[in-house]
Amino acid sequence: MPFYSGRSMSVVIDKARGPLGRTLFRVVRYGFAGLAISIVYSLAVVVLVAGLHVAGPTAASVIAFILVLPIGYVTHRRVTFLDAVPDPLMPLRFAVTTAASFGVAIGGMYVVTDVLGKSYLLGIALNWLVIPAMNFLIYCLWVFRVGGRPGVPADAASGATEPAPDR
Repeated sequence: MPFYSGRSMSVVIDKARGPLGRTLFRVVRYGFAGLAISIVYSLAVVVLVAGLHVAGPTAASVIAFILVLPIGYVTHRRVTFLDAVPDPLMPLRFAVTTAASFGVAIGGMYVVTDVLGKSYLLGIALNWLVIPAMNFLIYCLWVFRVGGRPGVPADAASGATEPAPDR
């Protein structure tokens, strides 16, 4: 039995009234989802570098990023942005955003380890700080297009519904 069902999560979203309430609730969901994804990514890097000794820090970061990519899309689509109106270009926009994140992750790891000569753990920490903030903004504004889409009322795009008026 899943931890949550789509219906129960929709009920919780409906209770988060107003743009500020919906945004704060989304930030919390994004934080939990991102934390889980970041832990999986970090563990993969550590296992590849220190456990299996199959790759250096930069190559391990590449491998881990690729392994975590599908987990990230499914998690953000079904948890963070489950109320976003789906469209066929959503996965493509996610892939483009991920390519930018990939560049930041790999470039950051390279700079920290090869240029600055610091531990790969500092490279992981850099990724934990920069990528989530960057991605949240891009996901909201472009990938999942939360609220304010042409032809879609903001409340419909956010998944919120107003109660029926009393008659």
